[in-house]
Amino acid sequence: MSALTAREISLSADERLLLEHVSFHVACGELVGLIGPNGAGKSTLMRALAGLAPCQAGAVLCGDRPLSELAPAQRARLLGYLPQGAIPHWPLPVEAVVELGRLPHRRWWQATTAADRLAVERALGMADVHHLRGRPVTQLSGGERLRVLLARLFATDPLFILADEPVAALDPYHQLQIMELLRAHTRERQAGRGGVVVVLHDLNLAARFCDRLVLLANGRVAVTGAPREVLQPQWLRAVYGVEPRLLESDGEFAVVPWRRLPD
Repeated sequence: MSALTAREISLSADERLLLEHVSFHVACGELVGLIGPNGAGKSTLMRALAGLAPCQAGAVLCGDRPLSELAPAQRARLLGYLPQGAIPHWPLPVEAVVELGRLPHRRWWQATTAADRLAVERALGMADVHHLRGRPVTQLSGGERLRVLLARLFATDPLFILADEPVAALDPYHQLQIMELLRAHTRERQAGRGGVVVVLHDLNLAARFCDRLVLLANGRVAVTGAPREVLQPQWLRAVYGVEPRLLESDGEFAVVPWRRLPD
């Protein structure tokens, strides 16, 4: 399955249209960023891509198969979803939480395998939580808990990762680390190639790490393309209502929201 595709999907809740005729795709080897103001439909689109929010129109496809036709275990091996603001409620040790990511790869009654243990060790190291392995996850800081949940996601080794604001609670060092790991997933995935869709509010992280951006506004795709094409003043004015400053350094560019435009 070489791509995860949203094809003309629409979704409503409480008589309110949340997504309208949204189409886009992420291919293996790509990191696609979803950006847009609060209420634009980013989290709703991520839930639809994960199969957790049924669409009233259109379809989500893995390769050429509708997501709705895949068995739950197969879907769990293909798609790893990290929701916004996820909070563990049980005081399990960190290592046990990360090991839950291996459940889609075995029957519930089967014992942990050597491959499972190797995947857990790798995931603990990737998310920089190896030193927390014995601590109850409920006793960690918000940023530490988020990295543990990311480790659980990495332990699953899904083909596609759907991460909704995974860096929102992290310090700058770990923001860069997580974005580097998400990008590495698209290049490696244990010698294969995976795809990532990530919701971001930090436009500079979007500019630096994403191959393509999808800018949402009012439940629709305003524009999609390479970061330099999307993060242009006309789009930032129209969708975010801000006047930006674009900066260049060493062949890369940065975006500074400079001032709010009048209502």
